[in-house]
Amino acid sequence: MDKELPGLNAATALRAVFLFLFALAWCLFGGAATDSAAPSTQMLDKSAYNNPNGNTHVVCLADASQSYELYIPDSVTTTGPAPICYGFDPGGDGKGTLLLLAAAASANGWMLAVSNNSMNGPWTTIFTAQDAVMTDTEARLNLSPTRRFAAGLSGGARTSLALAFRYPAKICGTLLLDAGWPVNTTLTPSTDRLNVYILIGTQDSNYTYDIPETQGQLVYNGIRCVVKTFNGGHVWPSGDMILAGCQWLNKNAEVDPNLGLTPAACPAHSLYCQAPSALDAQWGTLRSDTTTAQSAFERFDGVALPIATVDWWGISARYDSGSGYWLPCDAPADRFIVSFHPDNGGTPGAAVHEETVMPVREDLPLLYSRNYPLRHYHATFSAPVTLASGWVRVQQLRTGDPYVVWLNSPSGDGQCLLHDETDNTYTPYDENLALSLRTEDITVGISASQWLGSPPLTVQFTGSAADNVLGIVNWRWEFGDGDIVEGRDESSPVHSYDAEGSYTVTLTVSTDLSSSSVTRRDFIVVTQTLPLASHGTMASLCALLALTGAIAARKKRRRYSL
Repeated sequence: MDKELPGLNAATALRAVFLFLFALAWCLFGGAATDSAAPSTQMLDKSAYNNPNGNTHVVCLADASQSYELYIPDSVTTTGPAPICYGFDPGGDGKGTLLLLAAAASANGWMLAVSNNSMNGPWTTIFTAQDAVMTDTEARLNLSPTRRFAAGLSGGARTSLALAFRYPAKICGTLLLDAGWPVNTTLTPSTDRLNVYILIGTQDSNYTYDIPETQGQLVYNGIRCVVKTFNGGHVWPSGDMILAGCQWLNKNAEVDPNLGLTPAACPAHSLYCQAPSALDAQWGTLRSDTTTAQSAFERFDGVALPIATVDWWGISARYDSGSGYWLPCDAPADRFIVSFHPDNGGTPGAAVHEETVMPVREDLPLLYSRNYPLRHYHATFSAPVTLASGWVRVQQLRTGDPYVVWLNSPSGDGQCLLHDETDNTYTPYDENLALSLRTEDITVGISASQWLGSPPLTVQFTGSAADNVLGIVNWRWEFGDGDIVEGRDESSPVHSYDAEGSYTVTLTVSTDLSSSSVTRRDFIVVTQTLPLASHGTMASLCALLALTGAIAARKKRRRYSL
């Protein structure tokens, strides 16, 4: 009888044979199936790809005919899913494009993957290369599901925008260099979450048509698009410009441009106001300019005081005749004609006041249609306008390409007319211009040389006024002890308090248009005893004692100063 091997009985030997056969079956069937179906088992060593000048070549697991150049800078986050930028070159030069984009990727903390197989040619070949790089990076790397970008030059730019249209839930920004739309495809944007940054040389043939066409289509679809130019032809822009474009994309990715911003509000003392409270779908645009000979009129009623100022809100845009699209632009010279007209049976009568104004322009951070900065204009008239009801016209004195386009809304309490000056016809609109008329809004302030002391207490008061349209004609002081002083030159009177008490002071400032007041309750405290207490505490205590009769306030004669 044979002896058993030391430490190995029959049962142990049987288990060993079973485990061997199981492992063999796993390798032949289970393991092979896993390798072919899940290339994620072959994760990449990120530290091996942190040098763009070193070995960056990666062969796709699912298709060995496809490859890309990979750069993972040290700035990439290691604590969670990381952003990535996909690059494309018109000639399939993955390494060359990677080197030109590497600095911007590092500055923004992006991984960078540039296809070696995508190049100018059939879109089917490009789409195959796109899908291969996308699938392989998703299998090997911990990617952000939505914070992904694409960049490329010329045909690579068109490929980048095509990738964004094909993967709208994943690609949030594209950097397009020297070219734009993915021509000869049926691709179009399906969401408005994409941001596009375009760099184009002014000597590039794509500058005059392709880029305006691309920007126009994107803006028309509500996609935020910025175009920057450089002096050059169909070449790579400077590294600084590439960096600035990528930084803009990184900053604005997945961000509502109007989120958290305070909507425009009606100014105080508005007589009629229709401010753009929210830049949503209810707001439209209307032109009123001298070049097209169109004038926009807004109806107003119930004005008791003379009108001192006018405010309106609009955007700057230019019409590109080559592409047929409206495009955002810088603000033009701020010169406008403002006129007031009485109502003449539903249309404006002859102007009772007209002047050319150069308003103060405020460039608001709010964006209309995600692309047009909202601008607020404020103009003060050379003389107040007295008209209880009628029409107001604001027309741009247009001399170049840029238009100031007025915002208008179907909600509100006014009526809008568009006047065609060529044939003198009026077209009514059930809309309202974003416009405000108002009188003066004077801000009044009071200060004092001292507020606490024993009687007799002499106080030097100083009044202030701001935002008045006309000169101040009267300062009226009520000192709280029965004395009043007023006059044109009484901005800094001296007043003496002889009796103990807590005194409320009121100042009213007037112009020939309006007046405004401010009241400081318990502003002056007069007492024989000066306790160590705060101003508010002492004032409240003195007021309480005065009310209970503990402090008697001595009446003084009423005095006027003119």
